[in-house]
Amino acid sequence: MGGTALPSDADIGAFVRKRVRFQGSTLRSRKPDYQLALRELFVEKALPELVDGKFENHVDTVMSWTKIREAHEKMERNETKGKIVCVVD
Repeated sequence: MGGTALPSDADIGAFVRKRVRFQGSTLRSRKPDYQLALRELFVEKALPELVDGKFENHVDTVMSWTKIREAHEKMERNETKGKIVCVVD
């Protein structure tokens, strides 16, 4: 939610060279009716399955993006049992 600017000392060269895919979405450009319909669909279809455990989110570790090397090393050692989420903080 901080906008599109990166800190001045951020080097994303390795991110680009490795062809890492960053995927995101925003609803700000959508009409309010669409946003509401999408929210209602989520509440009706997905939320109940998240609550009752049918749809599980397998997150193994959450760490700062500054520890990306540790994240890759953990994957290479096959020590994960879910996703590794790197947060830009």
